[in-house]
Amino acid sequence: MEVFLDLTIILVGGLGFTIGSLFSPRIKSLKADLKYTEGKLHRLRQDQKEAKEEQGFDLTSLLNGGGLSDIIKLVKDNPDIIKNVLGNLGQNNNQQNNQNSLSDLR
Repeated sequence: MEVFLDLTIILVGGLGFTIGSLFSPRIKSLKADLKYTEGKLHRLRQDQKEAKEEQGFDLTSLLNGGGLSDIIKLVKDNPDIIKNVLGNLGQNNNQQNNQNSLSDLR
């Protein structure tokens, strides 16, 4: 009979502790703080992703981080990068040719 009474006291005490923990004001404030921190972290990740997307294609970071195989893999995955690079080179070349006309050289 004593074992049954001890077991009942332990189980009722554990159940009371569990239910009390669910409704504790301290736990509620900790959950709110955790949600706030997760929100800040999520917003920071979004900002970093947006900044990376705004930066665009950065060839120097690719060359610093890897070798020729990384460049080939990137070009295979994104063939429009070549078009953009060649288009930008052509535009820059045309602008430089226009700035260095023959009348300026005389």
